[in-house]
Amino acid sequence: MEIVRFRVALDSEEVVFRDIDIALDEKFELLHHTVVEAFGMEEGQMSSFYESNEQWDKGLEIPLVDMGTADEPMANMSELGFKERNIEVGYRLLYVFDFLNLKIFYLEAIDMLEAEDGVDYPCITVRVGDNPVFKNSIAVDLTDEALLQGVEEFDPHSHEDDFDDGFDEGHENIDDLDGLI
Repeated sequence: MEIVRFRVALDSEEVVFRDIDIALDEKFELLHHTVVEAFGMEEGQMSSFYESNEQWDKGLEIPLVDMGTADEPMANMSELGFKERNIEVGYRLLYVFDFLNLKIFYLEAIDMLEAEDGVDYPCITVRVGDNPVFKNSIAVDLTDEALLQGVEEFDPHSHEDDFDDGFDEGHENIDDLDGLI
């Protein structure tokens, strides 16, 4: 079985990366789960791989779920395999995790190997740097009283206008402005 070794580097101020060995006959979804585990993130966030080039430009998107239309479906991580993308040493991907609290990773295929007997793939072969503490996207409870501290009650029927520019003087409605324009 042929194995591809990806170096996965977190876009951060500190040097943080993992080397992940994964079988070439696998799908991108397994690489996604392995990266999530390798960096101590929680599953359940939207994410995408993007094929990339030497300048790390975004190319073909490979989303976690199909984000295409009925007329133009997109291949997603569970459908697209590595063999379909002609992966070789130097192949690059961007990985974007949690679109609300962006985490960006740079992946490059750094080696092609033969599987070793007794090794379960995928596996993390190198860990450099500590897992950062990630803030996950959270739902905000809009009924939380703490959010309302210092907020004055709004009366939609009040005719008090904190913004007085004199514009409405003598005009009851928009029809009164005919002839002024």
